[in-house]
Amino acid sequence: MLETISKECIKLELPSHTFPPFSHTNSYLLYDSGQAALVDPGFYDPSSLEKILKALETTNTTLKTILLTHTHLDHQEGIFLLQEHFGPIPVYVHALEQARVKAHNVQVLGSSFSLDSINLQVIFTPGHSPGHVSFYLPEQKIVIVGDVVAGYGSTWIGLPDGNYNDYFSSLELLNTLKLNTLAPGHGPMIANPYEKLAEVKAHRLKRLEQVLEALDNPLNLTTLRQHIYPDLPATMTRATEGSLLALLEKLEGEKKIKNIQGLYQKTR
Repeated sequence: MLETISKECIKLELPSHTFPPFSHTNSYLLYDSGQAALVDPGFYDPSSLEKILKALETTNTTLKTILLTHTHLDHQEGIFLLQEHFGPIPVYVHALEQARVKAHNVQVLGSSFSLDSINLQVIFTPGHSPGHVSFYLPEQKIVIVGDVVAGYGSTWIGLPDGNYNDYFSSLELLNTLKLNTLAPGHGPMIANPYEKLAEVKAHRLKRLEQVLEALDNPLNLTTLRQHIYPDLPATMTRATEGSLLALLEKLEGEKKIKNIQGLYQKTR
């Protein structure tokens, strides 16, 4: 699926190896004066590459650069196919995640990035992953947020990559920008950015309260998971326990709970 976001940005929703309920990752093609940059090539199949080539033909541009919000597989898997086709075009990523990109010509992002007349502000938004960034187009008041926010539902914040304190700080930082639209890594575009940011924060705070209430009685991780997510498919056990561990890490850091030999319980 191809969707025009602005006169300089196209969204391509392409199949990826991602978490349910999603099956696709949004790549964003930024273009101007015959040049293009692709944000988050999370696709895995040659048919998706053909769709990107068609978008380049439609915009009469050549792909010059790959930009990554972060380095989870569902946001970078297509780099190999792109560099096989275009040669070793540069891949830009935050320094904290540079070593995770197994590709040619991997470069470190600065605080801004320019493509002819397009000037992106690179906003450091960790929480989902340690080197997560968002790309802000101030003239259009659009920010490409990767996995800070999803078009519907919520994104995964879990160990070993996730950190709740960082995540809440990133939400607050995005809230200070002048915004019309959030462009997420998964799902539809978000036309009510401030309401969505507030909704996401409220959801996470509610989950923290739910975990804290569950620990009125000491519980180990498995029992806590079964209590919070009683109908969870077995395939999601590992990811869900990683998410719970990130929540528990925050509550421990605030000294609201303690871990005694694998049993989590409220402090008295």
